[in-house]
Amino acid sequence: MTRGTLAVSRDVNNHSFYKKRLEQLGFRDVTVTAAEKDGLNMVINDLDPRLVFIGSRFYEGATAYMMALLLKRYPDLNVAAVSLEKFPPDLALGMIVNGVASYVNFADGADQFYAGLDFIRKGEKYVSPAVEERRMIRNELPKPSQELTERQVTVLRHICNGYTTLEIADVMHLCNKDGQISCVGTVQQPENSKREGTDKGCTVFGVYQNR
Repeated sequence: MTRGTLAVSRDVNNHSFYKKRLEQLGFRDVTVTAAEKDGLNMVINDLDPRLVFIGSRFYEGATAYMMALLLKRYPDLNVAAVSLEKFPPDLALGMIVNGVASYVNFADGADQFYAGLDFIRKGEKYVSPAVEERRMIRNELPKPSQELTERQVTVLRHICNGYTTLEIADVMHLCNKDGQISCVGTVQQPENSKREGTDKGCTVFGVYQNR
């Protein structure tokens, strides 16, 4: 059987539309799913897709990190990220650095978007011009994501449950004898403007725990 196309989207009300549209564009044997994490792994194991499309916000701000984990498990998987609305080029670049092969964004314009999809359909890599521009002007590319350590997950859990920096340092015994936090960079409270994104990240990682 021909290896088909798997599209991953939380927009379940439009799954049938996405399937029909992708098939109209020439993609073969399209399956659309909202499965995530281990459930998505099971779908990939069952279908062995030639290509996987995934929404750039599927895992909220953690999509790049989750793609790194997915590609660690399936290093030969051809993954293309898709944005149907404006999406920060630097975040998209993070997905490319983490091994995502292609990225298309409808905000580039319909013609550019569909041209990119056609490259992907032919088995070629394609990256949005806005992301390529960011890659060219940056002095240094972001480093690929590393899997979170148990200690980092514990810190994230405390942040998600409202602990202050000093409370986290106290609970985790991170203060030295002079009362200074001993692991600079490990404990960091988000700004209020980033709180919502942090909460969504906690949901992705499943680290909420009642205080």
